[in-house]
Amino acid sequence: ASPVPTDAADSVLSLFSDAYTSLEGTNFNPNWGQATVVTVSDVLTYAGLNYQGTDIASSDVSGYAYIRLDAYTADATDLQFTIISPGAENLISVADQLVLDQWVTIEIALTDFVADLTAVNQLKVVGNGTVLLDNLYFGGVAPAPVDSDGDGVPDSEDYAPNDATVQTAPTTTYCGTEVTHFNIDGH
Repeated sequence: ASPVPTDAADSVLSLFSDAYTSLEGTNFNPNWGQATVVTVSDVLTYAGLNYQGTDIASSDVSGYAYIRLDAYTADATDLQFTIISPGAENLISVADQLVLDQWVTIEIALTDFVADLTAVNQLKVVGNGTVLLDNLYFGGVAPAPVDSDGDGVPDSEDYAPNDATVQTAPTTTYCGTEVTHFNIDGH
């Protein structure tokens, strides 16, 4: 049997688990042209896995820290996973975490993905062999944004993250058009 998750039910967004109420409307076998044979029971079984998509209701997962899943395989040597928002995805290999004939718990930090975390609407699994999944959910608390200069603007949005006196990018007017200056290293 798969591991029993210990996260509090009110602290997760579950996609598939007997331990939690899962997001309604999730389609674990949309027709993406894959060869994978999907069986949905008390676990998700992907037999003959090449790739497998899952459609979910567009969800803001930016308040969570990771996506968690339990995986079991007797023969897979490749397993990659991604969350998807419109136009943005990147596969992350988790094959090094697989242990044949044993359930393993895998957590992937959401900051490892390029997807827009405010609009996640799909998942994709790529690999080989037969893989069983269970307890698939978003959990943890997202890390607080870094504000190096204490000006109340997160570094990711701050023109000068190490200078609290500079709040916006400088501008110059050329031929009647205002032009914003940006430092090429992102600050």
